[in-house]
This record gives sequence, C-alpha cells and structure tokens, in this order.
Amino acid sequence: AGPSAAAPPGTWLLDRIPWTDAEHAIRAKAADAKAASTLEIAAGEACLVVERRTWAARRPITWVRLIYPGA
Repeated sequence: AGPSAAAPPGTWLLDRIPWTDAEHAIRAKAADAKAASTLEIAAGEACLVVERRTWAARRPITWVRLIYPGA
C-alpha cells in the first residue's frame, strides 16, 4: 500500500523516487520585501535560510529554499 493522498510531499516523493545524496546550506539573510511581506515581518529583519538539494544516482531530484523569521 502506498501513502495516502494526504501524505506530505517529502514522503510522497521518497516513496516514488528515493534519493541517494543530499546537500544542505544554512545561512542568515536580511528579509527582502517579498520575504518580509510573506512572513509578515519588517524588511531587513534577520531570517534563517535553509536550502536543500537532493539527487538519485547523480540525477537532480529536488531543490527547495525555506525562509524562517530569525526571531
């Protein structure tokens, strides 16, 4: 039995295309106007940025950038 329709995207993808390698980059960045509006914080406020890339047998599968308010 596979995951239900309500499975989170990561679980759904791993059930179909298991990745073999991953890379994470973590940094701090001041919120630009778009991020500030989306996160409902002031422009220039500190944010945590996490970028993740995954591969399966050297073929790229995913790339994601997650931005969180620093506070």
